[in-house]
This record gives sequence, C-alpha cells and structure tokens, in this order.
Amino acid sequence: MRLLLVLALILVMLPAAHAASVCGAGCDYTSIAEAVQAATAGETITVKGGSYTENVVVNKSVTIVGEGSVTVAPASSRLPTFLIVSDGVRLRSLIIQGGGKNCVEVWNSSSVEVTGSTLQDCFVGVEALASSVVVKNTDIPSPSFGIEVERSSVVAEGVTISSPKVVGVLLRNSTGCTITKVSATLPKTATALYLINSDNNILTELTLSGGDVGITLDTSSGNLIASSRISGFNEGIELIGSDNNEITENVVSSSQLAIYVQNSKRNRIYKNDFLSNTAQVSVADDSSNYWNTTVGNYWDDYMGSDADGDGVGDTPYVIDQSNVDYLPAVKPFFAKASESVTPPPAAGGGGGGGVEDPLSARFNELTPELMLRILEYFDVKGKAYRMNPALGAALLALRDSRMFPATGIEKVDSALGGGGEYGADVYGAVAKEVTSRFTFSSYVVVARSDIEADAYAAIAYARARNIPLLLADPHRVPEETKQVIRRLGVRRVIIIGGPKAISPGVEAELRKLAEVTRIYGETRVETSVMVAQALESVRSVDVVVVQDGWNLTPEAAIVSALYRAPVVYVRDGTLPQATKDYLRSLRSDVRVLFVNLSPEVENEIKNILG
Repeated sequence: MRLLLVLALILVMLPAAHAASVCGAGCDYTSIAEAVQAATAGETITVKGGSYTENVVVNKSVTIVGEGSVTVAPASSRLPTFLIVSDGVRLRSLIIQGGGKNCVEVWNSSSVEVTGSTLQDCFVGVEALASSVVVKNTDIPSPSFGIEVERSSVVAEGVTISSPKVVGVLLRNSTGCTITKVSATLPKTATALYLINSDNNILTELTLSGGDVGITLDTSSGNLIASSRISGFNEGIELIGSDNNEITENVVSSSQLAIYVQNSKRNRIYKNDFLSNTAQVSVADDSSNYWNTTVGNYWDDYMGSDADGDGVGDTPYVIDQSNVDYLPAVKPFFAKASESVTPPPAAGGGGGGGVEDPLSARFNELTPELMLRILEYFDVKGKAYRMNPALGAALLALRDSRMFPATGIEKVDSALGGGGEYGADVYGAVAKEVTSRFTFSSYVVVARSDIEADAYAAIAYARARNIPLLLADPHRVPEETKQVIRRLGVRRVIIIGGPKAISPGVEAELRKLAEVTRIYGETRVETSVMVAQALESVRSVDVVVVQDGWNLTPEAAIVSALYRAPVVYVRDGTLPQATKDYLRSLRSDVRVLFVNLSPEVENEIKNILG
C-alpha cells in the first residue's frame, strides 16, 4: 500500500504535457510562430479555425494541429510557409498556402510528419533535404513539384497530387523511400515520378494518368515498381542507365509507349499487363533484361496461340534478340474490362476535334493549302516568328512549343498572325525557353547554329525523347549553352553532325561537362538518315519528310515537330544512295511528305516504295 501511495504522489508531481492554443482572440497566442517560440519539446499547439499570414520556423519537437478550417499563408516570399529544422515535428489538418514558393521545407530533421493536410499554390509541396519525413493523406493541387526529396528517406502514403507542372514526386540521391497509394493526374508535359541516382526504393499501389512519363528511373537501381495503374502517358515507364530493378503486377495502358529502355540491364519485368498502347517496348543502346520469371507478361498484341490451354503462349514474345518474354500470358492478370480500350492515336495524331488527318494519303506534296490543314488539325494557334532557322528548330523541338517560325507562305503567315523578330540572341533565346520547361534532363542534343540542316534533322528525335535541342557555334560552345547543360544536370550530350559541322575542339569542351556521343554521316544527307534511324529506336515512325537538304524550308521543320517525323535529304534533284536505302527500310504504311522536290525525284521515291 505504501508503494502505491508513493507512485501516486510521483504521478501528481509530474508536470502535465503542455498544450497551447492559437486563435484570433481569447487563446494563448494569436500567431503560430509565437506559440512555437514559447513552446517546450513535446508540446501540442492547437490552431483554431481561421486564416493566418506568417512564415513559421519550427525549431522544436512540437505538434501543430488545425482545429476546424485553418489556412496558413506566407507573409514573406523569401521563406517557405513552414520551415522545419527540428526532429519530431508534426503538422496535421492544415491548409498551407505557398504563394508560389515552397509550402513545407524540412532541413536535416528526422521523424517529421505532414498528415491530413492540403498544400496549395506551392512551388514544392514538401521538400525534404537530408531528412526523414512522412507525408500521409495529403492533397497537393497544381504544384511545380509535389514532393521533392534530396538525400532523404521519405514515406508518402495516400497523397493526391493533381496537375503538377514538372514532377509529381522527385527522388534525388535518396534511398529507402516508400511511395505508396499515391495518385497523380498530370498535364501532358509533366512526369509523375522521377528517380535520379536513387536506389532501393519502393513504388507501389500508384494510380498515375496523363502526362509525359509515368515513372522514370534515371541511373537508379534496386527499386521496386509494383501493383500500380499507369495510363495515358507518352511513355509509361522509362529506364535510363538503370539496372537490377523489379517491375511487376502493374497495368500499363493507353500510352504511346509502355516502356522505354536505354542502357539498362538485368531489370526483372514480369507479371504485368500491357494493353491498348500504341507501342509496347522500345530498347536503345546496350540493354538486356529479364521479361519473365516463372511467369511472363500479358501483351495485348501477342499473336501466338495456347494449344495446351495452360495460359502461357506457345511461342515467345520477342522484343529484340536481347529482350524476350519466353512465357507470355494469353490473358490479363489484373486489367479490368474497362481498361481494354482502343489504343490512343499515334504521337503525330492531332487535337483536331475529329478533323481528318491531312496526311492520310501515302504520298503528299506540301502546299500552302495542305500546311493550313495540318495546322488546323493540330489546333496550332499563335504567332509566326521570323528568326534564325536553327533557333526555330530548337524551339520546335520543345514538346509544348507554340513558337512556330514564319513559313514563308503568305497564307500561313496570315493565319498565324504575322511575323516579328524573336531576337538576335540565338543562344540566350534557346537557354531561356529550355530552362523554362526543363528542371533537369539527363540528355541533350546539340547542333550547329549557323546552318540549319542538322538542327532540322534533330527536331523529331529531340521531341520523341523529350530532351532539349541546344545550339553551338561550329568552333566554340557558347556560355549560355554551357550554363543550360550544368543547370539541367546533363550526363550525356548527343552531337548531331560530324567533325566538320561541330569541331573536335567543341567536342572537347563539351566533354568537360558530360559524356559526348555523335550521330553523323559523311554529309548532311547521311547524318539525316542516321538521326532518322536513331529516332526509330525511340518510337515507331509514321510520317517521313523528304526535302532538298540544300534548299530548306521551315514548313518541313513544323511538320517534323508536329508528326515527330524524321527529315531526310536529297540533293540537287538527285536521290542519294543513303536516302534510298532508308526509304526501302520503311514499313509499307509509312506516309511520305515531299517538300520542294522535283517530279523526277518524287517518282523515283514512289517506285522505291512500291
């Protein structure tokens, strides 16, 4: 009995866990920052319903919880709305507005939680630097980046990210993250999840739709992508320089390309459903992966049979000689009937609201009238600019570009709203436009700025890969181009053109910034063919533009951009052997557009293509 009395006295003497309240009047404090400053570790700060305009630096282990509808907006744009620099901080049930800046930043802190909240008008919803953070049951509408992670361990669960401008979740140099039950609906230029230099993370039960790329693994290994729905992207999953990842139990549907694989090996890709995609897999560089374990994948374009009825196709599904699914399933594993829809139109397919594709015929000659129909089909609006042709090519290579150069066709110029000078600073103009659209890019294309032939040939390739097309002087690398390469964290520069177009000295300068490769032939004709063949390793080609490589026109560049169509060259009324060989390699359903060719060359091409 005496022991029980002593324990009771001790409990009475212990201080109660302190709680503070914040409201406009009648509470302990009128501002959250003031309550944090006065708080002790472990304290709970209850914020009553209302609006608060302040930047809050949380440097103590406290819980800040909203009661009712609590909106916190920044008083200053120099700081995030909440800056957390202490372990054990919890933000709950708050509406946090960023005013175009970051809503929540976490620096060098562990056991931080953001739960049950809404993060609005944020550049970054939650940014974690060298921290461990949990973001749970939180909505992040229309950020530039929903969650950005650098050298941190983050758990994101039950998070909804709608219309991110750049990336939904970005993991950079991070390990041990779990991204689960996250849903993201994206605009056409955004990526849902991007991992760079990030290993051994778990991405599971995701619902991702729309946008440019669903999930990108860039130089990232040992990650798991599982049990997710990825639908309606230009590329569903992208592997770049990433090995030993596991991709299983996903449904990738209604995308232009289900999986793009480049320089990535020993990835295990099995028990997935691939359906209603325009193309299933594109493999570039040296990539050899496993497409089945004891079970393969379901491919809705598999043409084999299942004679013994065991659910496995009798013949393999062959992607290329190094990538074969030896056990393709003949029925979907997970896909619902509603997901088995008609494939989307090819990337060239326009937004013409039911307007018939003007290039429906096998052979077409570009005329002013046809150009107007093409622009109408793709719903192109905006001004036409008279500019350096290579600059025009660099702008056209941007996927969301509406910066169309003047075509030289009076009717088209009139329809687009006339001309006007874009500016004489070619390199600065490219840098400005590229950095406004790209926060990072592992690859860039570089072409010479003084002659547009190589730049025109590179437009479709850059657009298909969604990488910038930059410009360089044949004998020097402009500082603006160098700055873009540094800012985007580029790992490889792809030069278009041989040593006569871009000198070895320029290549040596670029090698100080990144790895360098070239796509080129002996002349601009051979270079255009080499670029066209490189494009085919990225996506299927549906339209090819053939024009005189010494009499170039911006109309061809515009068509190349809109249809992701390679441009190959002839010269002086003759059809070079390299171009002949390329044309012979085309599928029978590829459409060909003639731009300023002689009747003799047109007829020769028609004869070659049957």
